[in-house]
Amino acid sequence: MGLIGLWFAARPTDRSHPYGHCKFETFAAAAIAVMLGVAGYTVGRGAIGSLQGHSGARVTFASFAIMIGTLAVNLAVTTWQSRAGRRLGSEVLVADARHTLSDVMVSSAVVVSLILVKVGFGKADGVLALLVAVAIAYTGFTILRGVGRTLSDSARLPEAEIAALAGFVDGVVGCHSVRTRGSENRVFVDLHILVAPDTSTQRGHEIAHAVETELRARFSQIADVLTHVEPAAPKQDAPGLK
Repeated sequence: MGLIGLWFAARPTDRSHPYGHCKFETFAAAAIAVMLGVAGYTVGRGAIGSLQGHSGARVTFASFAIMIGTLAVNLAVTTWQSRAGRRLGSEVLVADARHTLSDVMVSSAVVVSLILVKVGFGKADGVLALLVAVAIAYTGFTILRGVGRTLSDSARLPEAEIAALAGFVDGVVGCHSVRTRGSENRVFVDLHILVAPDTSTQRGHEIAHAVETELRARFSQIADVLTHVEPAAPKQDAPGLK
């Protein structure tokens, strides 16, 4: 699912998708969250069955060997994915890292439950499985919360900082109506800047380009900046940043 989402998200812009295909990555993350919900339900149902006396857990040396090996592999994968996801700002990598983390939680719970069952606590398998089910469901919820931020066009960058950076550019006497949206690694920005009333069209274009350069230098995740140039009010030297 992650590979499919990344493949679609990497496609270039076209007439049908002038802003690109990056939200396909968000859809893939949502699908992973749904899978986690199903996994949590399945584990929880099994846990309840175990607590009701239907546990068939058998503990052998192979049980420990398999689970410890699985735990080591999943721990390495989730660590690598999580770091790569944060570095690249990839929603689907972060989501899949959390998905793998749920496997780590399951493996850890199984190891602990095997030990407890071995020493005589037969219900430990069901209790720990129920706790893991809750943890998996919560992980899916946190992924959906992040997906919701992208799909609902929540603000991605601090408005005040963008306005301040724009205000430092030579020729800008004010900035307002700052808006940002998009995914973590692909943010679209639009803002209004105020310039002196007698500023030429050419000079206004140069100032807007300088603002875009300044913002891109500060925020590498910016994909596009739309700058609307407005004349400042007559006899107004330097209005405060809005």
